[in-house]
Amino acid sequence: MVVPPPAGAGNTPPVSDTAHAGLVTLRDLVGERSLGMRTSVGPADLDRPVHYLYPTELHDPSPYLQGHELILTVGMPVLAADDIDGYVRLLRRSRVTALGLGLGEHFAEPPPALLDACRQASLPLVTIEAGKPFRTLVDWVSNWRDAERERDLRERELGALLKWCASGTLGVRPTEELLARGGLEGTPVLVAAFSRETHERVHRDALETGAAVGVFDDVVMALTAHTDAAVHRIRATGLNCGISVAPDAGALSRAVPEALEALRAARGGARMVHARDINTLEALLASVPSLRLVPFVQHFVVPLVEYDATHRTQLVATLDAFLEHNANPAATASTLYVHVNTLRNRLLKIGEITGADPYLEENRIGYRIGLWSAKRMGHTGLDPRPGL
Repeated sequence: MVVPPPAGAGNTPPVSDTAHAGLVTLRDLVGERSLGMRTSVGPADLDRPVHYLYPTELHDPSPYLQGHELILTVGMPVLAADDIDGYVRLLRRSRVTALGLGLGEHFAEPPPALLDACRQASLPLVTIEAGKPFRTLVDWVSNWRDAERERDLRERELGALLKWCASGTLGVRPTEELLARGGLEGTPVLVAAFSRETHERVHRDALETGAAVGVFDDVVMALTAHTDAAVHRIRATGLNCGISVAPDAGALSRAVPEALEALRAARGGARMVHARDINTLEALLASVPSLRLVPFVQHFVVPLVEYDATHRTQLVATLDAFLEHNANPAATASTLYVHVNTLRNRLLKIGEITGADPYLEENRIGYRIGLWSAKRMGHTGLDPRPGL
């Protein structure tokens, strides 16, 4: 029986830009036990695509081939062929993905000559157990493709809602309905954002059963119940990922943009970044170009460094300790082993030199930025600290 590829089909059928393109691979087919397939001569890569299942007993089906087919035969071409090597090489030149041999009618096992020919030509050979009609395989692939395309549609629809959520324009009621559809109502939700190119690995390695997935722009976003196991599984993949937690539906509009921002931070070199790790002044400053921070160093730090060098004072260390203790004079003086009046005199001098009173909160923010930036830039005499 000859079943040519669909009329008008090109060498490569249209493929969606998501993991659910309806594209079947050898891995999908061999991994489905109900199909009764096993690999006799394996490829180096089981993820080779199968664009068409093509049942044929022709010794030369090449006029009907367009590439990436799984040829299905009960073995007539092998029985009739004077040159089994030539038959296999013809299929290899036609760029078929694999040869599938149905057992039972002519062969109980693949003949040694066919195995040798497939190995020599690097053509994968799979067998289909006896009594398994080829129509079963064709129907399964058709149903699988339909299901994948339906999943693709659902993920795009959820992605559109999450994009609205990220912009802060999705109300609480629609958000509650969104979580309810995923079975996530009434439980803290882990929001995880991944780069679009990792879509397949996200499904295969990162997510537990029941996770809701949405795709939009260049992002794959997953919603799942927040558990230690879920976080550990994502971390174990080594994928760049940003995560946040929404305790309830009302918090999802905050958690989604947080996860996106954490993903941006992860793309800078980290693997998994939690939103809580970027909700700090230090994280914000790390995302700012150094050139933009230079004025803070010049205004709030350099004059103090120069004054210390000239007069052998400790104004920079005093300022650092003052900020470290949240502008508490007593705690700062105790740390520096000086009288509180000495501390006040130093702070007064700091204000005179820079023109910015360190007792004022808006000025302390400037000092914090200046000191952090100077340390980050490796300014002489300033050692980096982990926090601000």
